[in-house]
Amino acid sequence: MRSFHHRRGSPVDLGIAHPITLSCHCGSARAILRHPPHHRVDVELIENTKTYEHESGKTLHFCPVCGARLLLTVHRHSPRPLVGCIEDPEDVEEGVWDIGITRETGSLVETDKLQGSCLCGAVLFSVRAPRAEDHVDGWVKEGKFATGLCFCRSCRTTTGAPYWNWAFVPKVLISVPRSSTACLEEYRSSENAVRRFCGICGETVFYKNDVMGKGVLWDVAMQTLHIPEGASERDWFIGLYDGKGEALDIDRYIEGWMEGRPSFESEGWEFLGRDKVDNIAREWREKWASSR
Repeated sequence: MRSFHHRRGSPVDLGIAHPITLSCHCGSARAILRHPPHHRVDVELIENTKTYEHESGKTLHFCPVCGARLLLTVHRHSPRPLVGCIEDPEDVEEGVWDIGITRETGSLVETDKLQGSCLCGAVLFSVRAPRAEDHVDGWVKEGKFATGLCFCRSCRTTTGAPYWNWAFVPKVLISVPRSSTACLEEYRSSENAVRRFCGICGETVFYKNDVMGKGVLWDVAMQTLHIPEGASERDWFIGLYDGKGEALDIDRYIEGWMEGRPSFESEGWEFLGRDKVDNIAREWREKWASSR
């Protein structure tokens, strides 16, 4: 048994007597935490994980096969479970929803391009604004990329997050240098879907579904994109179906989009509870409705 002790400050009290079990999407990485009567969290099991230590003093434990983040440790204190990989929905309240690491974006002055990076910076890429000659009209809306939330189990258990925010970008507009491609690991989460994550920090970066996306579209993790200086998300993205004219390819691609709901929200209800998911969806609609 491995134990993580507090060296200073107040002890972490998970407030539970039973173990919390975590597992990733592919099933190779697992962790079991137990909170005994003494003031420490015992790790009964950490199996098949890789660690990434951030300069902030936070350490992430993630699956090297599918990229799922299971645990977060702060300054070598007791580990905390990341909510997305918790097996029992009854334990969701004990999980960490956000790893709380601020990204340094630097001074971004290009107005026709978004720069992107994973948490550790090993994976760098760019997204170019669409032009007429790109012939991607069916996959963008009025020159903007669609963005939305997904509550499906696959997104949750390959990221460790309670849900995931994607931007939907035609592959022709994405540029990844060879040095960054070498750092990307691939994981096939279903027959037609491939996810790519950084092999160093575990951050999910890309997703593609060759059937639904017709070999044209890639989903890009929204948190990896850096908005240029002086611009806003609204300059680049649209977060709600506009209902104008005939539905485009991108409208049909995003599950739940044309009904005005996040993707696979029913799977979110089962895991997080309906009230939480409905509140998140309402805040999302309010945010993007105000941009119209």
